[in-house]
Amino acid sequence: MVKILSYDTREDELPYYERFGSEIGIEYDTVSVPLTAETAARAAGYDGVSVMSAGAAPYAPEVYTELQKAGIKFFSARTAGFDNIDLAAAAAAGIHVARVPAYSPNAISELAITLALTLLRNVHRANTRVKLNQNFTIPSLVGRELGRQTVGVIGTGRIGRIVAQIAKGFGATVLGYDIYRSDEATQYLTYVDTLDELLEKSNVISLHMPLTPDTTGMIGADAIAKLPDGAVVINTARGPLIDFTALVEALESGKLGGAGLDVYDHESGIFGHDLDGEPIDDPILKRLLQAPNVVMTPHIAFYTDVAVEEMVRVSLQNLFDYGTTGACANEIAA
Repeated sequence: MVKILSYDTREDELPYYERFGSEIGIEYDTVSVPLTAETAARAAGYDGVSVMSAGAAPYAPEVYTELQKAGIKFFSARTAGFDNIDLAAAAAAGIHVARVPAYSPNAISELAITLALTLLRNVHRANTRVKLNQNFTIPSLVGRELGRQTVGVIGTGRIGRIVAQIAKGFGATVLGYDIYRSDEATQYLTYVDTLDELLEKSNVISLHMPLTPDTTGMIGADAIAKLPDGAVVINTARGPLIDFTALVEALESGKLGGAGLDVYDHESGIFGHDLDGEPIDDPILKRLLQAPNVVMTPHIAFYTDVAVEEMVRVSLQNLFDYGTTGACANEIAA
């Protein structure tokens, strides 16, 4: 029987390990600690490991050599993103790597729209005033209706298409930009030929691009300057798509009306940790946290019951397929 060790395991994942471990026919053990060069030795005696890589720092080169010493041949991330995995180093150590390419596009799309609505309708401000100050007055809380906005969707894959579909359901005008166009997406949006055109026409932009050298920092000072005054920026994709220095300056100046952020470019070591009472050394993050026109969530766009179930199921299936056939449909290569 294939035997695997799951790192970074949360309590909400355990019922799915119990269910799918039995259904798939895989033996598993779980630990809550992350995979590091020091903890890799725990994998000795197992065929493969499963990790939660979302928001994690890049694995040190020693991790792969230590896994190789432990006899590990298969490695599965319980996420779609794999930015922190060095595929070349894994291959050099004889380790095959797989991921979960899609678990619930609806989960991420729904949070993107939730963040947009929260900002447009000033829900965050109203909630704070009512709960902290018992202030039930409404001046300064006048909102904007999503159905009257032009929503620009940057990246029209599965997640972006659902965002467009939801926004159109509210009555919004939806524009899309992607170098790879989708016939399905044209049911819900109108493609524009350039990113500049989308920026110039959109009151709300929602980012759904992969992180590549070309997309890193794509929403910087120049891009923000092209947006209409008061525009709202939503990012539930990857933090480094945004130049956060330019973003916070535009928020503080009033150029932007708000930002809904589920990701941050330096979130490793912060997101996923309880830092109550501890100082945060990142000055840009501190400014974002203090800004009244920012709503920030700690990388939870993926985090629904449906998504967690799929992340565990597919990761276990990946490792089972590797262990029984030597191949996996969701393998990612260097």
